[in-house]
Amino acid sequence: MGNRHIPPNRMLQATKIRFKEGEMQPGIKNSAVIIVAIISLVSLSACGGGGGGTPTSQSVSGVAATGAAINGGPISLRDASGHTKTAVTDASGNYSVDITGLTGPFLLRVHPAAGADLFSYATGSGTANIHPFTDLIVRNRFALSGQDNTDALFAQTGAIVLPTSAQISTVKDNVANLIYNQLVMAGIAPSHFDFFTTSFTPGSHSLFDNVLDAVKVIISAGTATINVNSSPIASFSLSASPPSYSTSDLSGTWYSSLVSSGTASEWCRSKFIVDSVGKFTMLENLCSDNDTSLSPDINGAITSGGEVTFPALASYNGYMSKTKDFVFMTSTSGGSTYQFNVFNKLDNSVSFSNADLTGTWYSSLISSGTVPEWCRSKFSVDSAAKFTMLENLCSDGDTTLSPAINGAITSGGEVTFPAFASYRGYMSRSKDLVFMTSTSGGSTYQFNIFNKLDNSVSFSNADLEGTWNAHLFVSGTGAQWVGWAHGTINVNSSGGTAWTTITRSNGNSTLPAPGTLSITASGVVSDPGVVSSQGVMSQDKKTIVVTMRDGGGGYALTVLQK
Repeated sequence: MGNRHIPPNRMLQATKIRFKEGEMQPGIKNSAVIIVAIISLVSLSACGGGGGGTPTSQSVSGVAATGAAINGGPISLRDASGHTKTAVTDASGNYSVDITGLTGPFLLRVHPAAGADLFSYATGSGTANIHPFTDLIVRNRFALSGQDNTDALFAQTGAIVLPTSAQISTVKDNVANLIYNQLVMAGIAPSHFDFFTTSFTPGSHSLFDNVLDAVKVIISAGTATINVNSSPIASFSLSASPPSYSTSDLSGTWYSSLVSSGTASEWCRSKFIVDSVGKFTMLENLCSDNDTSLSPDINGAITSGGEVTFPALASYNGYMSKTKDFVFMTSTSGGSTYQFNVFNKLDNSVSFSNADLTGTWYSSLISSGTVPEWCRSKFSVDSAAKFTMLENLCSDGDTTLSPAINGAITSGGEVTFPAFASYRGYMSRSKDLVFMTSTSGGSTYQFNIFNKLDNSVSFSNADLEGTWNAHLFVSGTGAQWVGWAHGTINVNSSGGTAWTTITRSNGNSTLPAPGTLSITASGVVSDPGVVSSQGVMSQDKKTIVVTMRDGGGGYALTVLQK
């Protein structure tokens, strides 16, 4: 499955990448331009108040709660010019404020019968819930801009400066990452959740109400502490950004899926446990040549920005996802073997079933070894986990559709195709990505990323705007067409891309030329200037997977993380 010479097996092919060693700079440069273009279409999604589209009514409404509904709580809303409107919550915490004549964005405040006032934010007409997490986000954003007394600011007469939607969104994402596990355990899909706009019912003991009951925000003397069942999980100054990443995010059990090109093309699957100080201990290992040797323990490290390294191995570089459940990494082994690796965190609180496979999936595959190439496919998966290929395109122009095949998934998230013993992968805990390795034709080694399509999620160029960490892996028919690169790309509101850093496996750090990216409403990303380049954005709009030709003989897989 995946070998272009065996059509029935071709179904799981997705992408292959090659870098030409002698032409690595041009090849990687081209890939970088494409990636930059792809990234340039990403922008921060609007936060709160429904800021997109024509409003159906001139009001801001929502629910005010601390766990229990805030009954009879006075609501005040003000705009940047100092104009105000008021309302009162009902017994269920619901409120609605008429904003006719006012101009967004808006700052909202509820005054509970007991406890401190709580704040929220809206870009315009729409929904703006008010609870301890919206309060934390708003107070943190104001403190970051030097306004450390939100209460006094709200009471100020005349004009004030309110945060932009993008500024609120950045803090919102960081806070959501801090309680990601609690959201998942409450049955909430983080990619579909927004503190400000997602509806919930206080006192229902379900979904976000359960989070409010179990997770408490304490703000005292300019410091915010988040407790889960009375135990602190984070504490930070309001005048600083919430801690994005720390060594504790490495702790746990991780599955590793690796593919390599160059001197020793192969795949390996491993299982690691990581302790509280970042030490990785390999528990299991299987490579495509049946090697099961366990590597010695090694110390890992992570920066506050999410960059993951192994200090004893200089070439190893990766970035942790915003959801903190996977890490993409590139590295060199033995001088001329180039590796692409995904670490996928195991979460025993998340259970998987066939229902999680059901739906439409994009597949991006890269292969190394005898037949290096890439393939892009689209599958429909039914309730019995039968995969039916709907579309297919490989780097040689082949569009053959593979026959339908049955898949399977364990409660722990391991995905297989029972008819093909070498195919094995793992689903992310967000249940929208699957990372898989396999062998085709005996000596072609494949790495596949399945990306779930959600028709309820719409994409636009705004989703491309921002800063992206990029990892490229290239395979090819010769030593001059293999390698890796990683770096950082900025994408502007028009989709224009600009690399700010890049490191290549051949040591070249010349920045690629600027490019341009575009994206369809369904999340397909392309670079109009590079015909072979195409990718897919994830449901949470934080990951893009791209395949393309790299120069004349290389096949590239690129992953961008926002």
